Amino acid sequence: MVEVTPTKIAGPDICPDLNFQIPATTAKNTINMPKNQRSSRELGFQLIEITAMNPQIFPFVGAVLLVLGSLLAWCLTVLQLPGNWLMVLLTALAAWLMPEETRFAVGWLTVGIVFGLAVIGEVLELATGAVAAKKQGASRRAVGLSLVGGIAGALFGAGGGSIVPVLGTLIGILSGGAGGAFLGAYLGETWKGRSDEQAMAVGRAVAIGRTLGVLGKMSVGVVMVLVVAWDAFF
Repeated sequence: MVEVTPTKIAGPDICPDLNFQIPATTAKNTINMPKNQRSSRELGFQLIEITAMNPQIFPFVGAVLLVLGSLLAWCLTVLQLPGNWLMVLLTALAAWLMPEETRFAVGWLTVGIVFGLAVIGEVLELATGAVAAKKQGASRRAVGLSLVGGIAGALFGAGGGSIVPVLGTLIGILSGGAGGAFLGAYLGETWKGRSDEQAMAVGRAVAIGRTLGVLGKMSVGVVMVLVVAWDAFF
């Protein structure tokens, strides 16, 4: 029988919870063995070793996922969905799950900042849309239908604009959302019995207000993403 000397992967000075031992021959053979011949167990040992020697790997991956998730949430904001609030939720989860002593931890101060920014974005969007609608005397029905039309138009515009990646999609979302908001407000005012001229005026005002509100909210969302990324990586 060949005597095998165990190799310790991690000790208390690296991570107290990781104190694995594997045979030195296994560790050596795993490194020299072709990839297609390595067993899942040997690859598992190697993964444990790499993780133990680099305890910042999982926090780093978590920070990367947080930033990517925040970017995805920002895209939802463009579609007039609560993307900024999803960003707040993701940041809070990261602050709760990541150990504070890790380099890539996100603090609760950052959670508070992005929460405040999300509130500012909502106020900006609502105020812009409300002022534009009130100026033309828009009815509640017109406002409600403009909201539905704006979301539907943004989704339709995203599909049509995707022919030109990124820029085309963004333009399609904004133009489609504005067109959908206009159509919804116009139908709402016509339904209420207002004249065609009045319905057109309300539709234009609501479309402009929606576009300005979305642009303002998008700008706030960009700041939120930058705040999260800065706290996670710098």
